Amino acid sequence: MWIEALKNAQKIHNKVGKTVNGDEFRDGYEALDITDAKLKEIGILGMSAPFKMSCAKHDGSERFKVMQWDGKKFQILTDWVPAPDPAFIRKLIEDSAAKYAAENNITPRKCS
Repeated sequence: MWIEALKNAQKIHNKVGKTVNGDEFRDGYEALDITDAKLKEIGILGMSAPFKMSCAKHDGSERFKVMQWDGKKFQILTDWVPAPDPAFIRKLIEDSAAKYAAENNITPRKCS
């Protein structure tokens, strides 16, 4: 997904084939809209659930499948399973980010 975010950033900022800075990359990441068609295009349909990112949402689809490599290919062992406790995980991330921001004198960005 990092590659797709980079490609988005280059397109958004008219820098195709060129280096982007951190803010531009963030814009590309937050513009990710990974559909089934995109998953098929990049060869991982069924290995990730579709998802859309935004300033406020950086946590993907919140669903996963359990898969196992058999030496030749991945065997899917479950259907899509929801994340066990997204609110708990989100709180851990936000608490950690707030601590880092305070320790480094960073003012967190507000999403519109």
